[in-house]
Amino acid sequence: GALAPLAERLKVAYKAVTEGRFQESLQHFRFIIHSVPFVIVEDRAAAGELKELLSIGREYAAALRLELTRKEAKDLKTQLELAAYFTHCSLQPTHLSLTLGQAMSAAFKAKNYRTASSFAKRMLELNPNPKTTQQARKVIQVAEQNGNSDEVKLDYDDKNPFVVCGLSLRPIYRGTEQVRCAFCYQAFLPKHRGEVCPVCLVGAVGGEATGMVNSYEQLK
Repeated sequence: GALAPLAERLKVAYKAVTEGRFQESLQHFRFIIHSVPFVIVEDRAAAGELKELLSIGREYAAALRLELTRKEAKDLKTQLELAAYFTHCSLQPTHLSLTLGQAMSAAFKAKNYRTASSFAKRMLELNPNPKTTQQARKVIQVAEQNGNSDEVKLDYDDKNPFVVCGLSLRPIYRGTEQVRCAFCYQAFLPKHRGEVCPVCLVGAVGGEATGMVNSYEQLK
């Protein structure tokens, strides 16, 4: 059907993420986001799938921007924060496991034992392979021996649900005011109202939009 080419592109995008080709995968996810308005579907189920594709495209494009920014970041605090935020994006379990492993190692190296331990515990929930399980348990053990202390103070509260602002790349904790991109629905801090969304590169932050109309049914 009309969704097949986008579903194929999604597979390619996921593979690029798994292989660490983040810039390339970002282009694929943006392609999916930009294609959604041009797909006409026949029924409600397909319209639901299309909405899901837009949501996946947005989540991954936003997540990959965090990772690409982290790689460019010079100071340790920013690197650790962006690695932590990356683990709270809606990703496939395989990709979540990779990001948790990376964030855990970085936090552990920086002597942020409590934070490293929280990533290790989340990794164990994903039932990883024996080697990763052993690694995670070791981190938890060393963290306990060091009183679960953190050397570097981060703007990160893993107990308080948040989304990441698409422009400032800071957490917007639950209950804090936020505005959305009119096109891809990415969240932003209100001060960014009127700016162009850097996730989809199309919508205005806090702008008005008609929403998705992808089937003749919706026009009746």
